[in-house]
Amino acid sequence: MADKYKAQYETFESSTLADRQTNLTNHDAATALSYLAAKEYEEYTAANGKHGSVSKRDKIIRGIVNPIVDREFTSKQLYFLDKKTVVETTVKNVELAEKVL
Repeated sequence: MADKYKAQYETFESSTLADRQTNLTNHDAATALSYLAAKEYEEYTAANGKHGSVSKRDKIIRGIVNPIVDREFTSKQLYFLDKKTVVETTVKNVELAEKVL
């Protein structure tokens, strides 16, 4: 699941602040951060199993996504992006990737 977003994450991770400020969109950031979130969700489900309840799964995914977005916004100085949009798009990406499996 996480591999789907790996290339975008690698580009995001290697970019400079100037590159991010010039070229990065909310969608690009969400796609890149989906790699980290999907990877962490995979680890969680490997250790704990998948939850049958959609609402429980969604809470777990949000619980994973929010700290990742917070951390990356701070460490990569992404304050020029709309954090709420990045969170929502990242959550949707992970949910969609999880449903495909």
